[in-house]
Amino acid sequence: MATIRLMQESTDFHTGYLFDKNISLQAKGLLAFLAFAPGADECEEWDAKSIAERIGEGVAAVRSALKELEHAGYLHRCPVAYRGQIASWIYEVYDMPWIGGGAE
Repeated sequence: MATIRLMQESTDFHTGYLFDKNISLQAKGLLAFLAFAPGADECEEWDAKSIAERIGEGVAAVRSALKELEHAGYLHRCPVAYRGQIASWIYEVYDMPWIGGGAE
């Protein structure tokens, strides 16, 4: 399971990503959902399957959009280690491309 954190400098989530030609409409829609879904700032235990169920999309489509957002710098995956192994992930979601940018 993943924990999703919204990373923003103010209480407003900027919508400039809607005009970013580097990401698809599917990725923009997922980013909007992650930002504005009820309880989005507290969406513990969400993963691609639970997101897909909430928005009525396939799991593969959600995973694809997550990867696209990561590649474009809007999402950064941070591993959470437990006893020397990756136990889960934290997905940090940004309203502008992350300065460290892109997939690692």
